[in-house]
Amino acid sequence: MRTTLWITATILLAAVAILVFYLLKSKNTFSLLSSLGIADLTAVISLALNAALFVLTILSLAIAIAAFKASEKSGVEQLETLTRSREALQTTADTLKNSAKDFRDSAEAAKGQYTFLLAEKVEREKTVASALIRELSTNEGSIGHNNTALALELEALKKNSTLVAPINTLETSAWELLRLYLPHEIGTNPKALAGVTDAYNRILYVNEVIRSREEYRLNNQAMDNLSSRMTKYDQTLLDLNNELVPRLKELVSLLSPLSNAGTQQSAIKNP
Repeated sequence: MRTTLWITATILLAAVAILVFYLLKSKNTFSLLSSLGIADLTAVISLALNAALFVLTILSLAIAIAAFKASEKSGVEQLETLTRSREALQTTADTLKNSAKDFRDSAEAAKGQYTFLLAEKVEREKTVASALIRELSTNEGSIGHNNTALALELEALKKNSTLVAPINTLETSAWELLRLYLPHEIGTNPKALAGVTDAYNRILYVNEVIRSREEYRLNNQAMDNLSSRMTKYDQTLLDLNNELVPRLKELVSLLSPLSNAGTQQSAIKNP
């Protein structure tokens, strides 16, 4: 298109130059007109109009060439703008792609952390529940041994003698652990929580009585009323133990299914 416009402009300029050359070469314009058969005024005006139209054509062509150059320049600028926009969009797309990758990596890391924490929670709850059940069962056995010893001592006290070996206190390690971390299955079960709290309150009280009894026994061997006081201690302990044993049995039976259910439920959430 550009080449065609330039060729057309060149041909028109050449035609103008040839016309002017022939007009100037003639000595008399009117004689030239006469030789051409254009002697009347109408022919002269027609020739002038044709020349004006010719000039207008050349001007139009010049304007078209200028417009074409402006359009070409504008097209180049628009192309550069589009290129820069495309590069900016590509940069944005790359940034979004990297952001999406970072988000996926963060999600995977969070998922792994959640899985680890959930597994740790399941293991911790299982450990605490198992320790609690084991300690309650152990205390139940210890109470049986203590009751046997107390029964023997009650018979010995009738003869003004006492046992040499002390009465063993009950274990409370799991209770201390439970105060730091309460398993979900126990904390959300009012009956289980109330049972554990009541059982350990009784265990702690029994231990206080056992310590008080042992201290009195060691420090009052020469007292005349030792047998009567020891009888009261032993009978009190027997009564407390007899009330505590059924509660421990009931509590172990209640906690065992809850502990197993909590472990299975956590395992289902995190297969």
